[in-house]
Amino acid sequence: MTKEYEIARPLKAIRLKCLDCSGWNTKEVELCEHKACVLWELRFGKKPKGKNYSKLGVAEYRYRIEHR
Repeated sequence: MTKEYEIARPLKAIRLKCLDCSGWNTKEVELCEHKACVLWELRFGKKPKGKNYSKLGVAEYRYRIEHR
């Protein structure tokens, strides 16, 4: 059985979601004004400096995304 898709790491998956939302335009991700989005701080695929995202925080993000 071949793998039809690759499971992305959480931050990479967030980056891919942001690219998808912005029409796959990296400049639009950079200029994103949707600050109410729970993924906004993580849109570059990196943790913001000075922030501590625990496993509980990731679960909260996942819950918010799934229940939009």
